Amino acid sequence: MAITAAGCQAKREQEAPENLEARARQYLELKQKRDWAAIYDGLLDPELRKTLKREVFLRKRSAAFDVLGYTLVSTKEEGETGKVLAKLDAMIPVINPRGGTTMLRKEVEEPQKWVSRDGRWYIQLAS
Repeated sequence: MAITAAGCQAKREQEAPENLEARARQYLELKQKRDWAAIYDGLLDPELRKTLKREVFLRKRSAAFDVLGYTLVSTKEEGETGKVLAKLDAMIPVINPRGGTTMLRKEVEEPQKWVSRDGRWYIQLAS
């Protein structure tokens, strides 16, 4: 019986945490893993998904910089909207004037806008 209860608990947790901080952490973990498909399917604002095709979203994100780690600095809920500030430890590609690309490790602040739809938080990313 303990296995069944544990399975039900794990399933509830996978269905999605509903608070903004948990959803923001979920987004940052997926971003670090470069799992853009999971972000599109489960965390991207459904209103944006109506106009932004999945293939286009994934293609644009394929060249995203690598996130080595992150810190969630703040979350603020304002009714149906939310603001998140994260600091990312990232490897950013820099084009050399003589050709080629060098990777530069840098800490980047990432402000995020979120929206609550039917009690769930979704990130609003630029298309």
